[in-house]
Amino acid sequence: MKLLKSDKKAFTLVEVIISAAILGIVIISLSNIFVLSKIGGAKAKHRMKAMNLLRAEMEWIKAQDYSDIIYKWIDTPRSDKLDVDDAIGTDELLNDVITTSVASENNNLKVTVTITWDEKKWLGTGQQSEDLVTLISPFN
Repeated sequence: MKLLKSDKKAFTLVEVIISAAILGIVIISLSNIFVLSKIGGAKAKHRMKAMNLLRAEMEWIKAQDYSDIIYKWIDTPRSDKLDVDDAIGTDELLNDVITTSVASENNNLKVTVTITWDEKKWLGTGQQSEDLVTLISPFN
């Protein structure tokens, strides 16, 4: 007795299940990459925004008269601007605070401007900060 062999090629159920599992793993891996790139892009945007705010504050301080800086800020940190970017109309940084401190160093003024903000994370928020430091001499 001769067995009939079919010439039709088809997928078995096991092959379909294995293919679906492999496809699922690939899709999950790719979706994680997209999520991480979106988070990284948001962090970079927030850092750039923070640096722009710092630069603007530092330029404003450098435009002040040397004696005014000494009398107003020497050894007295200033953090009177709460939620800075909200005040200027773009609330991209959460709970941002700019702190300015001025210290005397060898007849120069060391000005440090720091911004801190809350960064969203997977589970809650974490605080980030950036700072700029410059020396201002009385002979500028």
